[in-house]
Amino acid sequence: MIIHAIFFYLFAGVCVASAVMVVTSRNPVHSVLFLILAFVNAAGLFVLLGAEFLAMILIVVYVGAVAVLFLFVVMMLDVDFAELREGFLSYLPVGALVGAVLLAELLLVVGGWAIAPAGGNAAPVAQNVSNTQAIGLVLYTRYVYFFEVAGLILLVAMIEICGAMPADPLWGHQGAYDVILGAVPRIVGASLTAYFVGEFSNSYVLAKCKVRTRGSFMFVRFVLSTVVGQFIDSVTFVVVAFSGQMPPQQMVLVAFTGWAIMVVWEIAALPLTLPLVRALKRHEGVDYFDIGTNFNPLHF
Repeated sequence: MIIHAIFFYLFAGVCVASAVMVVTSRNPVHSVLFLILAFVNAAGLFVLLGAEFLAMILIVVYVGAVAVLFLFVVMMLDVDFAELREGFLSYLPVGALVGAVLLAELLLVVGGWAIAPAGGNAAPVAQNVSNTQAIGLVLYTRYVYFFEVAGLILLVAMIEICGAMPADPLWGHQGAYDVILGAVPRIVGASLTAYFVGEFSNSYVLAKCKVRTRGSFMFVRFVLSTVVGQFIDSVTFVVVAFSGQMPPQQMVLVAFTGWAIMVVWEIAALPLTLPLVRALKRHEGVDYFDIGTNFNPLHF
């Protein structure tokens, strides 16, 4: 226990000192080297906590890729730091505001942990599994939708950054890049919005119809919920994705075509879905009715 405490304070102290030096160092190369040192010591803290997988990811990804990339970029670019310092005062208010917000968030997190360290909403700790498997069980079950949304946001950000950066003089296809990938952020936003709105409508209609029919007429419930949900899904996607980019008549045609295809597919798949659902109900022995269910999508 004493050895564990010694290494904890050693790693924590060096990590905090390295983080301070990253901000205060005048030489950007030294800042990147201190950043690497901070990552290494943070990895040591993860090892002490029994999270070897996170420690390995921190070393491989952040030290081996991100920080080294920063180092090469800083060393290879001819940056005029005197010119950068000239606009320091103009950005000071914005920087101070961002710093104050980050400080307030840290105080809220630390204060909340001090008041309720048990964490009532914390995910249960998996027993008899490695920490790598435990992370996977939580990430790909309880937080799978948040994980997917985060991945899409990073993808959109990467595409936008690549499109906004000035192209190399030897690259003559920037126009093609903008045409092909320039609409990706809008398409992704439309897809996510339509998916959540459409699936919620589908589930709501399906649940209410089941209560009204007392569990009968399953094929009618399936088709009716698809008709409503896919109509809202198609209209939402087309309006968000193509408003101002497509004539209204064509937008109506695209929305109707997508809606009709999904409804026809739902009807055609009924001979497969109906026996499958009945078999699952018999196997699980559960037939739930949403009576008194809170359908507020913002309720967690």
